[in-house]
Amino acid sequence: MTMLTAKKVALVDTPAAVEFIQGTQRDSQKKAWLGDASQFDDPDVKNAINGAHTALAKGAETITALTSDATRSEPEKHAVGAEVSSRTVAALEQTQTTLASIAKRQADSAAEALANAFPLQPGNAFLYDRWIGFVRDEAKNGDGGYGNITAAVTKYADAATVIMRLPPPLLGIPEAQHDRWKAAAIAKHAPHVNDTADKATAIRDLAAKYTRVIGMVKTNFHNAAIAAQMATRVRLA
Repeated sequence: MTMLTAKKVALVDTPAAVEFIQGTQRDSQKKAWLGDASQFDDPDVKNAINGAHTALAKGAETITALTSDATRSEPEKHAVGAEVSSRTVAALEQTQTTLASIAKRQADSAAEALANAFPLQPGNAFLYDRWIGFVRDEAKNGDGGYGNITAAVTKYADAATVIMRLPPPLLGIPEAQHDRWKAAAIAKHAPHVNDTADKATAIRDLAAKYTRVIGMVKTNFHNAAIAAQMATRVRLA
């Protein structure tokens, strides 16, 4: 199979630019860069990701078409490439903003669900005090005591609430161990919260990846120095 040359693929004559433009035409590569819509159940996330795939692919197709545009000089091609880059970047930034907003909304929802799952009941103050004393006493007994706390947290909702609501210093336990017990409490008493939080994290992490792709578009769609040569064009009065 004949390899495509840089001039037939990218305006920027570098292997990196050629590789990037070619990558935009492969679904597997676009999924790696911009996310796989099929992995998310939120329709807004799906639409945002699919829109980003389309914008990147079409932008790259236009760049490739420009390389063989016989009606434009090289500076003109890069000037148009700059406009294509700007439009593509705008579309990707919009998707990034949308994803970040959805991630925040889901994270807020998870936090609200967590608070609702472990409510402090005013009438249970005495019981909470007893559980606090239990945790502090058992924590002094090392691994055996830790095992007793784990069993209590996963069996009794009030014990789980104490773990979820109070900071480590008030319980006499290390912060790392406190985090493990909180995770155990959520897994047992409010697994739905974990699901929402995990989705929020996945969307937030995906949004962060867009910064790199945006940078690659700016670098590989056109050469700003060549486009700037358009400023030297002589215009007749």
